[in-house]
Amino acid sequence: MTGDAIDNVVDGVRPPSDVANFLPQGIYIGGVGGFQATGLLAEGNRIRNVVPKGVYEARGIAVAGQGVMIRNNVIAEEVATTGKGVYCSFGGHLVGNLISGFSQPNAFCHDAGGNLIE
Repeated sequence: MTGDAIDNVVDGVRPPSDVANFLPQGIYIGGVGGFQATGLLAEGNRIRNVVPKGVYEARGIAVAGQGVMIRNNVIAEEVATTGKGVYCSFGGHLVGNLISGFSQPNAFCHDAGGNLIE
């Protein structure tokens, strides 16, 4: 999607039983097909139970764009999960998020403060 993601609940992104490898993303905002989006916002989202399978990892929020703000989201896994709470392809700014249960809470995003990592 090339728009903002505001006030969503994403719960239970799971692989089908017949799939060997599955890379789940709770929310993805950014460019598509080589297009890089700018000035996007992910705010007030609740993301949980994002389950990878096989060789892949989970991503709570993934962004591909510049000037992206990731603010006041709760991104939490019930059990320890291989993956990234927030993944920024071309940068992004994290402010006031709770990120819990991922093996890597933040990948390539700028921590702009107020984030709680558990």
